[in-house]
Amino acid sequence: MLKLVWQSSWSRAAVVLALGAFVSTLSAGDAGAQQRGRKAPREFEELLVMRKKGKAPHSLRADYAAQEAEEVGDNPKLRMHRIRVPKHRLEAVKRRLAKRSDVEVVEENRRFEPESIPDDPLYDSQWHLQMISADWAWDMVPEGPPIVIAILDTGIDMDHPDLADQLLPGTNTYDGGSYEDAHGHGTRVAGVAGAIAFNTEGVASVAWNARIMPIRVTADSGSAFSSTLANALVWAADNGARVANMSFQSVAGSSTIQAAAQYFVEQGGVVFAGAGNLGREEPIPETSWIISVSGTDQADQLAGFSSWGDYIDVAAPGQSIKSTKLGGGYGSQSGTSFAGPVAAGVAALVLAVNPALSGAEVESVLELSSVDLGDPGWDPRFGHGRVDALEAVAAAWALSSGIPVQCNDGLDNDDDGLTDYPEDPDCQRAFDYTESPAACGLGFELALLLPLVRRRLRFLGRLPRTG
Repeated sequence: MLKLVWQSSWSRAAVVLALGAFVSTLSAGDAGAQQRGRKAPREFEELLVMRKKGKAPHSLRADYAAQEAEEVGDNPKLRMHRIRVPKHRLEAVKRRLAKRSDVEVVEENRRFEPESIPDDPLYDSQWHLQMISADWAWDMVPEGPPIVIAILDTGIDMDHPDLADQLLPGTNTYDGGSYEDAHGHGTRVAGVAGAIAFNTEGVASVAWNARIMPIRVTADSGSAFSSTLANALVWAADNGARVANMSFQSVAGSSTIQAAAQYFVEQGGVVFAGAGNLGREEPIPETSWIISVSGTDQADQLAGFSSWGDYIDVAAPGQSIKSTKLGGGYGSQSGTSFAGPVAAGVAALVLAVNPALSGAEVESVLELSSVDLGDPGWDPRFGHGRVDALEAVAAAWALSSGIPVQCNDGLDNDDDGLTDYPEDPDCQRAFDYTESPAACGLGFELALLLPLVRRRLRFLGRLPRTG
């Protein structure tokens, strides 16, 4: 299992410094906006002033008063002051403070928003994308060859405006015929994982930068078979798919499907299946080759329809999921059939960031970056937790950058302002009742920092925009 942290002291300090400034910027901006709203809108601006190391704040504070500025917050660990300045005095105060020998940095207190906000009309009603922080994760996904997601289902509406340009050649393992959707289920599932975004049409999806491989495994009734699913997994692996999704009841309990899933994973892929919609504990054993996904609701609780048991690996949103429909339309649906492709989409984002990861490593990244729900640690309802796209892609980025892996207990034990990273390779400390398993994954500091770095590089013209 993988545990991801920044290890070196300089990198941890840089992360904490950046996070402190970033969080201060966000919270200060919000507070300042509220206060300006109560007074005279746009009458004041804010500056962030960072003192040089070893310099006392007294002289600076006296200068603030002389310049009609008011200190409204500070962060001693960063030696940072947040000051409010009359708008007409902003540039003059910036110039004066920048000349002081005890000042290291003076900058405006900017507010940052996520860049990748889709223009798809139904995006605002897709609560699951916000729940898993997909919009933040998209900012971290680089340009590159798209990851292929195989949708093993009833086929796909090949002419749907939100799917047509996403589709690759597929196959039909049921009767060798068309892989056009004659039922509707597959079109809904495909839209959750990989509907195109930023096209002013319909919905967005978790992995809109991926490509969809349609594989029909069913009769017109929508029923699949162990043989059709197993054959589909092998065909998908042999034809370049890195992610596969099967939204069918109890597939993890089939030895034949497990063998095919093992083949898929050994080719570098990762396989997902919905937990089922019987709303009860299922006697299905855990398997190393299929990631079984339970369904959650808008309150991050287990949805009433979701099955659960020892086979559950992670959870994902599955209630009222807005997606594509047969015939070119859109609608909401509930079920672990749609939790599975949410998790599969996150896996595709992880592989887009770090395509060198093995299937087992992708599973570890998803589990360790998930939001712990239910009992601390793994539990049979939520598995390792509800998937989080931002944390998962940040973890993948860390691995691709050669950041060492080690456990993080999530605590500042020596009160130095930095989180400690004890030697604990198996992260056992995170699975007792005193700590959150999420603390054993990638630090929140890094997760917040990376999108900010990407936006800064785009501002400097060193990276293309992805949206």
